[in-house]
Amino acid sequence: MVKMKNGDKGYTKPRLWNKILANVGIGLAVILTGFVSTNALMNTYIQKLNQDIKDSATTVVFSSGYDPTHLPKPIIAGAIDFFMYAPITLRQNLMGNKVDWYSNATKNEMLEILVNPQYDNVVFIGHGASDNYATPDGDLTSSDIMVRRFLLKEENLTKKGEIIQYTCGGGGGISLRRVLSANLKGDKGYGFEKNISIFENWGKAWKELILVL
Repeated sequence: MVKMKNGDKGYTKPRLWNKILANVGIGLAVILTGFVSTNALMNTYIQKLNQDIKDSATTVVFSSGYDPTHLPKPIIAGAIDFFMYAPITLRQNLMGNKVDWYSNATKNEMLEILVNPQYDNVVFIGHGASDNYATPDGDLTSSDIMVRRFLLKEENLTKKGEIIQYTCGGGGGISLRRVLSANLKGDKGYGFEKNISIFENWGKAWKELILVL
């Protein structure tokens, strides 16, 4: 291999490439810093907006740090909360709903929260499928809901509002949206019918917010 030197055709000074790469890196860092800072400011403002609603919360949001890569649950849940809080909470506020947000709630904790009659709208964020939601200590399934709703006669598990899933779709059983819906149709709210990425989740949250503006 012949080493190119200054003066040869096609030769570019290494310093020029280093300068270009350094500028690109600085530019990306500035963009990322601006994005994170803007998101943090939005979260602070919307949290205050939500707290200022005098009525009791009618929407409950669950975010789970469960991840098949076995990353620390608090880190995963914290990232979900940081990037999803603003669009989801603001959308509910604009619809007249105050939000209670639960991060990394266990399966049993979620069941106890869901039977609270004050909540008409439910939002799940994290891993799962149409018929289940991955909590830190096991899946909350549509069967779990049906047992408590029909066998234990816990009527407060029926919700008149939206059931929203920011999880993957699929699954062979009856969906969580159907078993939690008061009319068993699960036609209020929305979810996915396929495997999704975190970016699709984030984009969907902002799209649904824009639709109510």
